[in-house]
Amino acid sequence: MSDLETSFDPLQDPVFILGLHRSGTTVLYEMLSETGFWNTLWAWHVVSYDDIRAGRVNVSESQADFTRRLAEAGMETRGVDAVKAGPETKEEYCFISDNRKQGTRLTEKSLPLFHQICQTVQSTFQEERPLLLKNPWDFANGPAICRLVPTARFIYIHRHPIEVINSMWKFLEQAFQEPNAYIMMLSREYRQVVGSWKMGAMRFLVRRMSGMMINLLIWWVGRQCDQYLRTAAKVSDDIKAELTYDQLCGTPNETIQRIRESLDIPANQFDFSSMVKRRERRCDPKIEARAAKIEKRCASYLQHISDLEAQHPVT
Repeated sequence: MSDLETSFDPLQDPVFILGLHRSGTTVLYEMLSETGFWNTLWAWHVVSYDDIRAGRVNVSESQADFTRRLAEAGMETRGVDAVKAGPETKEEYCFISDNRKQGTRLTEKSLPLFHQICQTVQSTFQEERPLLLKNPWDFANGPAICRLVPTARFIYIHRHPIEVINSMWKFLEQAFQEPNAYIMMLSREYRQVVGSWKMGAMRFLVRRMSGMMINLLIWWVGRQCDQYLRTAAKVSDDIKAELTYDQLCGTPNETIQRIRESLDIPANQFDFSSMVKRRERRCDPKIEARAAKIEKRCASYLQHISDLEAQHPVT
């Protein structure tokens, strides 16, 4: 592990993976990390952030402790999806900023902390490579990020809102059915919820007032889609690539190649086809019953997805 002070600019040419929550940002992050072009932010960086900053961390011991804690909790995946949980699981920088009460989005106020996060993550890698980061909370925040981080580039991933909302709903059911050890390690706010009356309240809302909760998700996702569409044109085509979840699953090698070409990233011979697979859509009946409502609310965003897939059809 290198020293925190380095001549390499930790904020030089970062790439942000942005999309709605549960839109495929994690699998895209994992796939792009296989190119070997970027350094990435791991769950271990989130959990051990203070120790890394203080220079009092033994990397191998710290990561072994992370693995042990998950094993003791009986967790092989993140618990809310099939993503394997471990110290190198790709995660979001918002966990670190939110744990320090700086919010979940990159703003002028949180920029100093964001710079510190980048410096800290970079210090744990020997290779001086740009950072690849992700944060669904910044989905519609591209113009602000351009202003705050002038060398930033972007990869936007889009997924059908019905699938997004269904995945969000499954996440809520899992996260508040019983405490999730993996999320507890990452999120101070979630730990506080688990340790208070709020856990029972959330469990009640999810179990007994599911219709209201799903309608809130539809409203929130629709709002995020609208905000993205209002800001998308303010991010130059020269510094962004866009894809859909179906394109990533249906033509993974071609889609990753297109991203590399858009952002001028060197090619490699890695075969990405084994990393992702398109599953048949199986929605919760409560979500399926609201499919027409979701599609009406997100009609403009669905048109954007359709336009992208018309440019690069999924075979």
